[in-house]
Amino acid sequence: MTHLTSLIKKESHSSDDGYRVDDIDHPNGWNWKELDMLFGMGFEPEGETRLTFKDKTQTHHIDNTPKEQLKVTVYKNKDGYWLIVNERKHVFKTFIKMMEFIDDMGSMPV
Repeated sequence: MTHLTSLIKKESHSSDDGYRVDDIDHPNGWNWKELDMLFGMGFEPEGETRLTFKDKTQTHHIDNTPKEQLKVTVYKNKDGYWLIVNERKHVFKTFIKMMEFIDDMGSMPV
């Protein structure tokens, strides 16, 4: 019998599972245009393989309770581009598809 915890542990990726951000020579790794676009959006390096964006604005709901702070992590490995938004994982085969998803997220009402 397979337990949910064993599936979750198999799916989790270690920090060395992604392509290094500074290894531009890797044939499947990041390219300058992708990194330049993400840095321009406010992403910052976190470790050797990941980029993160943390919303630094403190916003509140109508009832004055603080909203959850947005944390977005991006990394790339052999499976594609991983976008983790507040612990929810999304995988994209292309950078363009990931950017379209991010663009759609920004146009959604919160």
